[in-house]
Amino acid sequence: MTRPTARRAHRTAEAGFSLLEVMIAGVILILVFWGLAQFYTRGRTHVDFEEDRRKATAVGQERIEEARRWTYGYLESLDGTVVDTAMTVDGQDYTVSLAVNPGDEPAPPNDDISVVKVGVIWDRRLDPLVATAVPDTLWLTTLVGRRFP
Repeated sequence: MTRPTARRAHRTAEAGFSLLEVMIAGVILILVFWGLAQFYTRGRTHVDFEEDRRKATAVGQERIEEARRWTYGYLESLDGTVVDTAMTVDGQDYTVSLAVNPGDEPAPPNDDISVVKVGVIWDRRLDPLVATAVPDTLWLTTLVGRRFP
């Protein structure tokens, strides 16, 4: 009869987890969840940046399409000047600069073509928890030619 009692005593000593095992498992879980949180916040920041960049591209493309509808004589009158406008898309402010034949671009191949360069500037938040932002710029360049009847 002593044997069943010894077995029962041995089983009760191994029946649960020790405090040390619980603490180690807790630390491992905390590290895993912290890593997942970092992965999520960095991924969300990247997704937000790409969304702002997509919107900036659409704003710049819209401005280029507007310039293509202008008469060539009007484009020639803007030669070397910069036209700035402000736009807001989904709560994000964009500054759009349009330059015709800017000095930093190669000269057009002939007098019937103008270089139109559009720059879109917006503030990008590096960290969603911090209020500071850095300016980011997107440049689009196209050639616009004189239309002959």
